[in-house]
Amino acid sequence: MDSILDSVKKMLGITSEYEQFDKDIIMHINSVFTILNQLGVGPDEGFTIADKSNKWIDFMGADKTLEAIKSY
Repeated sequence: MDSILDSVKKMLGITSEYEQFDKDIIMHINSVFTILNQLGVGPDEGFTIADKSNKWIDFMGADKTLEAIKSY
């Protein structure tokens, strides 16, 4: 699953079609990206998502050592 939002929703047991809580989930995802940036992980300029079009490759690039952040 490439979509950041959809993969997080899957871990939460929410189907990708159910969008009632997307804004809330996105807010928490972006908070974690801020924490990761403060720890020196990810793009120097920071990273946020807006919807399900944002992909993991946009954040991680080709760096396979960052796979563990998907569950963070």
